[in-house]
Amino acid sequence: MLIRSTWTLKIREETLLPFAYTPNLIKLLYAKMGIDFTNEFTPNLTFSGIVGKISKTDDFLHLTPENEYQLSLAGLEINASKAIKKLELNEKIEFLGITFEVINREDKITTYEEMYSLLVAEEPEAIRDYQLEFLTPTAFAQNKVNLPLPIPHLMFRSWLERWNHFSNIYLGGNELIEYLKNNSYLAYLNLNSRRVQINQNKITGFVGTINLKIPQRIDDLLANVVNLLFHYSEYAGTGIKTRLGMGNTLLCNK
Repeated sequence: MLIRSTWTLKIREETLLPFAYTPNLIKLLYAKMGIDFTNEFTPNLTFSGIVGKISKTDDFLHLTPENEYQLSLAGLEINASKAIKKLELNEKIEFLGITFEVINREDKITTYEEMYSLLVAEEPEAIRDYQLEFLTPTAFAQNKVNLPLPIPHLMFRSWLERWNHFSNIYLGGNELIEYLKNNSYLAYLNLNSRRVQINQNKITGFVGTINLKIPQRIDDLLANVVNLLFHYSEYAGTGIKTRLGMGNTLLCNK
């Protein structure tokens, strides 16, 4: 089971949210779901943080009542997904002395088997042109440093490793990553660098949109596997620290 739940939030007055708010909010949500906050190498849950029109002032984030904000949680296996599905935020979320009113909730629910059947096994027409939006800072662990660049094969590796870890349907390993590394390319970038603070660490990531293309020479079956991974990114997120608010990803061309 896979789920991505998105809550729409509002505030009643201008608010300054501490820049390093993320651990407080995710621990609150974990407690409400009854999940232990453990350091798993492959996290079974992703978290967006507060997303929307936000400006930064010194060590605070400035939120205004005329804007709406979003908060997303996604589960990558059945226990996390069930916990998210049962999570009741009722009419408000309160943390760090700030109250967010909950005005809507939307759930996207599927399974690994359903995604694979719909996007690969039924042999749909291959899609070769994709637009992704990275809503929160995104980076990759590379040679003991954090790389804030949308390198295609690192994105594919991020999604593929999580798919293979949680799904019974094995898609491929290093050979597939190497093949996609040589058979995909970025056609357009509209990105900015942005820092996020997690505990005492400030991490730089990229936010914005990319256009990635798959050339016609790739077999339709492999192109459909790529399409599957792009759709999976909405649940799995991209890159490092996805359960702490980084790497929240949307596929724009549905």
